[in-house]
Amino acid sequence: IIFNNDGDDVGGYTDDHNTERTKENERRASTPEGLLKGRTTALLGSQVDSIFYHSALGMKLHHGAGPFGEIYGAPDVNGPYLRNRINLLVNYGKDALDVMIDFCRKNDLEIFYSNRMNDTHDYYFPGMLYYLRIRHPEYTIGYVDHGKSPEETLKELLQTRKTHSGYNFGLEVIRDLTVEAMREVCQTYDIDGIELDYFRGPHVFPMPTDATETEQLNDMMRNMRKMTEEEGLRRGRPILIAGRCINDLEHSLRYGLDVKTWLAEGLVDLLMPIHVGVPRGTQQGSLKAFIDLAHQYDVPVYPCLRRVAQEEFGPHGITWEICRGEAMSRFVEGADGITTFNRFVPTHQRWRELGDPKVLRDLDKTYTCPQDLPVTVTDKGSDPMPLLVGDDVTATAADKRRVLKLRVHVTGLTANYGLEVELNGQTLEPTKTSPELGSSPQEVWFEFSPEPTIFKAGENLVTAKLKHAGGTVTIDDLGLDVVYVD
Repeated sequence: IIFNNDGDDVGGYTDDHNTERTKENERRASTPEGLLKGRTTALLGSQVDSIFYHSALGMKLHHGAGPFGEIYGAPDVNGPYLRNRINLLVNYGKDALDVMIDFCRKNDLEIFYSNRMNDTHDYYFPGMLYYLRIRHPEYTIGYVDHGKSPEETLKELLQTRKTHSGYNFGLEVIRDLTVEAMREVCQTYDIDGIELDYFRGPHVFPMPTDATETEQLNDMMRNMRKMTEEEGLRRGRPILIAGRCINDLEHSLRYGLDVKTWLAEGLVDLLMPIHVGVPRGTQQGSLKAFIDLAHQYDVPVYPCLRRVAQEEFGPHGITWEICRGEAMSRFVEGADGITTFNRFVPTHQRWRELGDPKVLRDLDKTYTCPQDLPVTVTDKGSDPMPLLVGDDVTATAADKRRVLKLRVHVTGLTANYGLEVELNGQTLEPTKTSPELGSSPQEVWFEFSPEPTIFKAGENLVTAKLKHAGGTVTIDDLGLDVVYVD
């Protein structure tokens, strides 16, 4: 498991949703031991073997005179961030990334610096507004020359859309500064690699992006690889490049992110694909084609699981069982491991379950339909709904009894329509209908207990149709519960 930490623990944040920041946590984060206690120390003994640390304004380079400070320097007006950063440097001679590196070296963990390639948190955190954007609003994606002052221009950008304040990588000055900023990181810190996080956020050019801009970014990636090779040779140990990207290769090209070229030219050493815009309550679609392509070039893949994985989001949200199911699906598709996003509580069971399919095998899981629901159903049928199943449900469960329950939620259904559901071409008979159907259109849950032999590991197709013409209903929720009973 790769543990991705966005670095706001230096400001005293410890939980998953950045809501619980007490004065005690703020004070504690001003020491190395206290900073580590927030999100890191309790990871020892878990399945986490890599920490990717973002260092949100917590690095000495943010406020230095080098290229990193030039492109990423910001006022840092948030009190705890500023106080704790200064306390760490003055009292211990370290910044937040130094502390993480020391911890990882001591405990045989891998450590990457995670760089958000075009962070736009300045949209709602003024203290994160980079000085360079203030001085040169023409370096931003949304810049239009209306003859106004830089201050007025930037204010307009921030009031329109948050992506507009991001750097425009169509400018050579931005591409070159980005590479040199990463060189300064490699020269300053004893890291194993750098993560180029294009998910936070993917807009690096004005939209729509053209082929010229895509090639400009490819050239920057080539220069980034050349730089890490030079710095790796200088220190006598390789510096790896990890890429956090969109898992749809064609969709990535809309932003100028040419992942295929990165792979073909050996510009990345590992990839963390993540889906943009997946509805709550579903897992991502199949990643097998993405994983297979990366493996052709010996590049390991660590899919990013959905953000939320707690029962607190209600019956239509992401439950812990859904998170387990997605992790298991990824391993069946060939993933080399998993990573997460904005999940930080170090004592959570996710760090002790999700990275090992042998551990997951006999644990309760839920598999969901990854496509965008709802799906329309008529007497002509429906579009197939792919259900990714990581368990081999035909195999004998060790010391436990396996129970399968397929749940389908339908809206607009009446008793006269006669809904028929198929799984991999075989018709299923419902074991429970709640509530009972009447003559008026209504919402209803169907439950089925399909035979294990119908399933296959990987993609399974669910379809539906109405037995009688004239009606139209929708399926807006679908899930397979795999429960193990002692």
